[in-house]
Amino acid sequence: MPELQQRIRGNTRMNKREIRLKRNDTARKYFIPGCAETLKRPRQAIYPNPGNTPEHERMKGDVCFELAKAGHEYITEANRAGGKVRVDIVDLDSGYEIEIVCKHDDPKVIQRYIDEGVVIVYTDKPILKQIADVFAHE
Repeated sequence: MPELQQRIRGNTRMNKREIRLKRNDTARKYFIPGCAETLKRPRQAIYPNPGNTPEHERMKGDVCFELAKAGHEYITEANRAGGKVRVDIVDLDSGYEIEIVCKHDDPKVIQRYIDEGVVIVYTDKPILKQIADVFAHE
């Protein structure tokens, strides 16, 4: 577990001001779905989407918990500014966009997210291994 947290923490040489600026730059790229691009998502809050399955929402909570435990800030259910992609979670520290995928999701939709550079996390696989794999590529 400490190894996972070390991977998620990433570069610890940044001072608090640099981390804050990086988080703000990343957060500016996202907005609340269905609203003007000037309305931004609050950080460190999980917004459930009633269109998702309960297992999808539980996995979203688990991913956010692991990010918060590692000291990262995140936003959930955010649209990418200038684009038509809504992602489940955006890690403001690393800039990763994470989409939670269930086994019954359409492969074309999953491929579209992969083509957009979004990290896919599957609900039927262990969360810690998937998150470790994501942050191992930093």
